[in-house]
Amino acid sequence: MRNKKNLKKKGNASRKSPVKPKAERKIISRSAEITLIILLPLLIAIAIIFAGKTDQETESFIKLAQFVEENTKESQSLSENLASITEKLFTDMEIADQINPGMGNAYGRTYILFQSAYVLGLRDFRLVKRTTLDGAMASREAGYYFAELNVDGQWQLFDPTVFKYRKKDGRVLSLNELAEDPEMQDTPFLQMVFRQPLDDPDFFYIWKLYQIKVPKPLGIFGFQVFQAVGETPAKLLILLRDKLSLWLITVSLMLSLMFLFKVKFREINPIPQTVLAALACILVSSFVLSFALKRDTETRQFLFNAGILERVVENQPSQSDKMKAITDWLHENIQHGEYYPAMKLTNATESIKAGYGNCGIQGRNVIELAGYLGHKEHRLIRSKNPEHVVTEIKVNGRWELYDADSWKYVERNGRVLSLQEISRSYKKIEKLKEKVFFNKETLGQLQYYSVKQPKLYPEIPVGEFFTIYSWLGKHITAMLILFIKNPWEVFAFAIAMFCFWLRLSGRRWMIFLPGFNRLAAK
Repeated sequence: MRNKKNLKKKGNASRKSPVKPKAERKIISRSAEITLIILLPLLIAIAIIFAGKTDQETESFIKLAQFVEENTKESQSLSENLASITEKLFTDMEIADQINPGMGNAYGRTYILFQSAYVLGLRDFRLVKRTTLDGAMASREAGYYFAELNVDGQWQLFDPTVFKYRKKDGRVLSLNELAEDPEMQDTPFLQMVFRQPLDDPDFFYIWKLYQIKVPKPLGIFGFQVFQAVGETPAKLLILLRDKLSLWLITVSLMLSLMFLFKVKFREINPIPQTVLAALACILVSSFVLSFALKRDTETRQFLFNAGILERVVENQPSQSDKMKAITDWLHENIQHGEYYPAMKLTNATESIKAGYGNCGIQGRNVIELAGYLGHKEHRLIRSKNPEHVVTEIKVNGRWELYDADSWKYVERNGRVLSLQEISRSYKKIEKLKEKVFFNKETLGQLQYYSVKQPKLYPEIPVGEFFTIYSWLGKHITAMLILFIKNPWEVFAFAIAMFCFWLRLSGRRWMIFLPGFNRLAAK
């Protein structure tokens, strides 16, 4: 009986359908995954671009590009195109406010001429200022601004506000040529302009401009895009560059989710290896984005100053020697001028690029560059009558006076003297015999004040980053700055790379790479 029952159970069991293994859920095909990886960033970029709005700076750039394109012809020479632009600026006084609002009508139009020349490929500029023409010289701040441009190796003078330009033998004359040719001074205005010789500093100031600020960071590249494909693509390109951080974060997080969707966490590598991979992803992310993301103004200025300073103080044995080298370099490379038109110089970078600095600006430059060496204690000292400004920096616990604008510094027995030390032996110092700024009689009139110590960003001293720059170089420093100033972009991109690594770290390697499944199965 038992045997019959057992046989019956076996028969019933054999009649049951075999249990099928649970099929694995097919999430996405290889081709679909590749398509998403290609199309997803593109779709998100398009959405961000069309959701954005152009700002005032972008609109100014588009107006400048339109203005240059409308007033230049390929059939004309560069000089002829500049003459055409000058004539348009001369007749249309509203252009200055449209492109460079707040710069003033006279200087604003002259500066638009500089910007137009820049996007057309010129790089050699001089700005000429003629002060007020009245004999009393009531206001030195007022005056007329002329643009002198180096076209094919020859200087040419343009004035979009009063006389435009003067041609002789088919060529636009330079400032010197116009001053030396009375026949070309054919208006009362020009006769008054050249009433005084050009080398009279009370009437003429001439600066060589090293920086021309074209609206929007795309600059000349943006103008070339505008010429090649038109206004709308140029605006889209600018918007994409402006929104690159947002686009990068969005795309990185979306790709991370897609990569994680098929990760088998039980098959990933051990924890130590995973931690090392995460750190490597952060480093690679910082490195890649230091090329991709546009550096902000403060970062560019820091790297510019650090590059100059590294060369200036190289091989200087002591801190005082480094400060002397900085002062010497500023004194030799920045031209003195009492009045600078319209362009506000807010830091050492702008002063160095403009090639200009009076005593007050040079004093601030010394303070800013001293901060790179770690000197935080400083003071500007101003003499009212006669008016002059110098700087004292506390170096190794004692004050030292530096004047990058005029007489630099005074040494005695191998030490740079302070103001008090100079005043006690003022008449004995040869280089100060004709100076009356800081003798004993003027000491009671001096004003002491400090400048806010320049910082690249909150809580991080510039001095520490200059040390990193000196040890590790420009690009590693830029990576560290990027990591601190753009942490969300760095981490988002690093997370995407880490998720990608997780997909690779399991036994079933990325499904869309042919042959990897067979290799992993072995």
